[in-house]
Amino acid sequence: GLGKVCAVAGPLPMIDEQGSPTGNIIRLQVVGAVDADALAEAGCAIGGGAFARRLVELFGPIGPEVVTAEDIVLAFRAALAGPIVMLDRPVMKYRQHGQSLLGSSGPLAPDARRYRQGFERMLRGVIAARRVQLRDIARAEALNMIDRRRARGLAARIERHLAAERLSLELLQRKAGPLLARRWRRGRGQYSPREAGKALAMGIAPGWWFG
Repeated sequence: GLGKVCAVAGPLPMIDEQGSPTGNIIRLQVVGAVDADALAEAGCAIGGGAFARRLVELFGPIGPEVVTAEDIVLAFRAALAGPIVMLDRPVMKYRQHGQSLLGSSGPLAPDARRYRQGFERMLRGVIAARRVQLRDIARAEALNMIDRRRARGLAARIERHLAAERLSLELLQRKAGPLLARRWRRGRGQYSPREAGKALAMGIAPGWWFG
């Protein structure tokens, strides 16, 4: 039944191609209770984690379009369905190299073109993950895991991230000139100055945002 532990997670240390620690660690951005509301607000995953198979049984399979952001979907599903146990030690490690997702969209990318391609691939996966999250919210409401009011609140937060990430993708595709002005006018009140600055940095120099 519902309420069983659905995920165990912890910090995600990075290692290089030889298996040596790089010194970089991805930590959960949520402070306090790790629930669906906190994850929807932060728009993030939960670092390195292990997830229960029943999340797929409850919500359905994850399509290939989400392959670069399945951790966002799984973390959100786990928070909807049951407790997430957070540890102060790693559950797994992330091997970073020029062909890995974070490697191709970060300092290890072999050239600027690969850097941009890697970042665009990551953004497309996140956008696809947001669509899945919206479907999962509807599914959770249908299963009486959350009530209608909470479902609407969660969906509003996810929609806000989706709008900002779509803008970031368009800016990344070198449409930053008139597009930024048009979207800023249209999105006034929806995008915070921080989100707008991050999106602009993505379009001009993705490394500013990623680094």
